[in-house]
Amino acid sequence: MDQVVSKCLPRSVAGYRATHKAFLTPRSGPGTGRDNYYLYDVAFEGETIVSGSRIPEFDACRALLARGLTGTLVLADAVTGKNRLSLDIERGAKLTVREDQNRAPRPAKWKPFDGEGLSRLVSGGDE
Repeated sequence: MDQVVSKCLPRSVAGYRATHKAFLTPRSGPGTGRDNYYLYDVAFEGETIVSGSRIPEFDACRALLARGLTGTLVLADAVTGKNRLSLDIERGAKLTVREDQNRAPRPAKWKPFDGEGLSRLVSGGDE
């Protein structure tokens, strides 16, 4: 019976690791001023799931994980169709890139923006 069920279900549901392909599109030109970065959009199944991101691979992992998708994400160039990067969705969703004046860019643990720091800044710290 288990063999029949696993043949009828999609691979990601039947306990197999699915591979999901998304397409990476750079926005025109690097950032402005002293910032030297590019912004990217990511399309998955014809829908833009990430827009204007500096770190599109990890943002795409979070967007796919929020939809309940796991497995491997393959990011392909939207113009050429060539694969550019592949990574585990669940692991990538937990990461971001950090950099400062004294250290090179490096992977780091991702923390969601809670808005509390911004609210304290706007209110002058009187909460």
